[in-house]
Amino acid sequence: MRNILLILTLFAAVSCFSGKKEDRGPEAVVTAFNKAILSGDLNAAGALCDSAGMCDYLQTCSKALHLVDAEDSALVNLTSSILSESEIRIISTTRQEKELCVIYVLETLAGNKQKKAMLGKEEGEWKILKLTDMN
Repeated sequence: MRNILLILTLFAAVSCFSGKKEDRGPEAVVTAFNKAILSGDLNAAGALCDSAGMCDYLQTCSKALHLVDAEDSALVNLTSSILSESEIRIISTTRQEKELCVIYVLETLAGNKQKKAMLGKEEGEWKILKLTDMN
């Protein structure tokens, strides 16, 4: 009986770790990144970025979040709650040499903002290299 439990445990462990990584397309990465930023989850957002290219952007977001949090943490929670309800609408995805350009609209209660995200492959996964406001 003990051997059967050991075999079942090993089988379960191998099944959990042998699956391939979720293959997120560029649009899914852009959507997940914006949802993470808007909810204040900078660690999740950072995992979707190029390790070097988006460092300054994430540091700026982190500083702004900590500054507001130091003043009024309830405001941060309320803002994150409202912003997490925002919608991301993909307009287009085009290839530009080795990178992809995703144009999207971030729809919030405060208004709409059109943005451009440049993505590239890093270790086989799409990562955000650069974000630009278009309006």
